Amino acid sequence: MPYELSWYVEERIVYGRIWGNINIDTVYSASDDLIKYLGLGKPLVHLFLDDSQVTAFPSNFYAVRGAATFLTHENLGWSVMVGETNFIRQFILPMVTSIARVRYRRYHTFDEGLAFLKEQDQSINWAEANQKVVVTG
Repeated sequence: MPYELSWYVEERIVYGRIWGNINIDTVYSASDDLIKYLGLGKPLVHLFLDDSQVTAFPSNFYAVRGAATFLTHENLGWSVMVGETNFIRQFILPMVTSIARVRYRRYHTFDEGLAFLKEQDQSINWAEANQKVVVTG
């Protein structure tokens, strides 16, 4: 699968990275895996996702909305995405998150997204962050 997920801060922040050609089956699979993380975490569990290496993404709004079932999980906090994006992702993802009433922001860099998340949730022990899971460049 062209994605990986791990704890950035144990039980509080999931760091994810997706790359390559993403099809709807990948969205379903990643969503199922995210639901497992959300169920194991301590609310609110935030998602930090780097999609900067995605080369193709499904353009069917309804298919993406149906596949991204994690968006309605009760433990989900902020969804922060980082990386430059194309028109499809700029259009589809904000619409899907808006309809699902998800707290969503997109930033160009990891550091920008991290600064935002630190402002939003001061209950997180940031000293516990696992920098080894972050892939840059």
